[in-house]
Amino acid sequence: MKRTFAAVFAALGLVVFANSGHAQFPNRDITILVHASPGGGFDAIARALGRYMKPFIPKDVDVIVKNVVGAGGITGTVAMYRAKPNGYTIGHIYADGMLGTQMIRSNVGYDIDKFT
Repeated sequence: MKRTFAAVFAALGLVVFANSGHAQFPNRDITILVHASPGGGFDAIARALGRYMKPFIPKDVDVIVKNVVGAGGITGTVAMYRAKPNGYTIGHIYADGMLGTQMIRSNVGYDIDKFT
């Protein structure tokens, strides 16, 4: 578990500080979208990630966990797929399950290969 968090923070650090405008980012709340109900494993991991991110971002920026449930995870996955790739929305999904759903159903509203 500690290695997972370390890897996530290293990746987030690269994303946040890689561009030349890192001093301006983030300047508003960051949302973690979870495609599962509150209280489950995905929700718990997202909330833990939000708590661990907080010390590394400006004090006036919050990390908000938003559960988008429905259609066996499809509703939340579509919301993530449609979110602007601007660094303010982080998706937390079961990618294998969503890939399987995409393979079985012809039109699910997202394309795993095109996630940003």
